[in-house]
Amino acid sequence: MDRVLGLLPWVLAFVAVVAFPLLLGPVGFAYSLLWSTALVLVRRIAGDDRERRLASDALAAVGCFLGAYLGGWYLLPSVAAFAILDLRGPRVLKAPSSRDLAFTTGIGSAVAGILAASLLVLGRLYATATSIAGQDGARDTIASNETFLEVTGAAGFAVVAVLVSCSVAMLFGTAAHRARRGIARPLFVLGALGFSLVAVPGALSVGLYVAPAAFLAWVATVASWRPVRGPSA
Repeated sequence: MDRVLGLLPWVLAFVAVVAFPLLLGPVGFAYSLLWSTALVLVRRIAGDDRERRLASDALAAVGCFLGAYLGGWYLLPSVAAFAILDLRGPRVLKAPSSRDLAFTTGIGSAVAGILAASLLVLGRLYATATSIAGQDGARDTIASNETFLEVTGAAGFAVVAVLVSCSVAMLFGTAAHRARRGIARPLFVLGALGFSLVAVPGALSVGLYVAPAAFLAWVATVASWRPVRGPSA
């Protein structure tokens, strides 16, 4: 039960950072990256000591209040949940290590990218209407739903190709990071930039479907940005 309770603050934080792009548009990605990184750092600094965890909770609450107009209000439920659990006893799960965070978000970004590409190919996202004039002069309107590819043509195929390529880059980057290979960083950056090039310009349309992949890709990129040692002989 304690383990389930320990997940609650992280779930609340995840909901908050995912909400930023949906509520604020493209600038929300920057807020998501800022607050998620800050929260993970605060929890890692908190460590195992109860007094230090409570002090970190107080610091996080002050930071959220001071940064209210930058989205800090959205993190307050998560910070409150951390404080309650730290105060009452159940051990809150530690923040994941950089390596584990990069691995998890890298895989998540690849999966989210494939799902977004599949939705653009198979999902009938656009409602269209065709007006036909009859012999008596009356006009009939025929409504139909079309896929992203049917509406955009060759440009749509290019977008889907970018999403698939970025997903593959994130998968290979995750594998390389797991094996402690330096090529992981460029692959993560490539995937994050590619997803962002689709998500940001299309923020009011298909970009919303790509936003989770872009966000997770940038988290993986930041988490992987540390010295990488080759495998031991």
